[in-house]
Amino acid sequence: MVLFPDVQKKAQTEIDAVVGTGRLPTFADQPDLPYVNAVVTEVFRWNSVGPLGMFAVRMRNSYIYALLGVPHTAIQDGYINGYFIPKGSLIVANLWLVFFLTGIDFLCNLLIQEHAS
Repeated sequence: MVLFPDVQKKAQTEIDAVVGTGRLPTFADQPDLPYVNAVVTEVFRWNSVGPLGMFAVRMRNSYIYALLGVPHTAIQDGYINGYFIPKGSLIVANLWLVFFLTGIDFLCNLLIQEHAS
């Protein structure tokens, strides 16, 4: 939140308005805290709390980096988007693509707009 002090201030204002200053928020307060919910969702998209690995490939005179999730193994044959995945295949998610498909901007206001419609 250091990079987005305005977002932090707006979330704190919402918490203070709904919860007050005499107690901590609980899950019962969640429906009344749409902006805080959007901030939490966006924080999890922006920086994964799951284990990550960094994979680097040297191409010519530079490196290409990719954030990779924890490897999994296919437990049965299957298809994903028309691609055949044989049983026993090692599957590694490209988390950078998942998290930054929409860009690197902090998008909690967009989440609020989508939730409202």
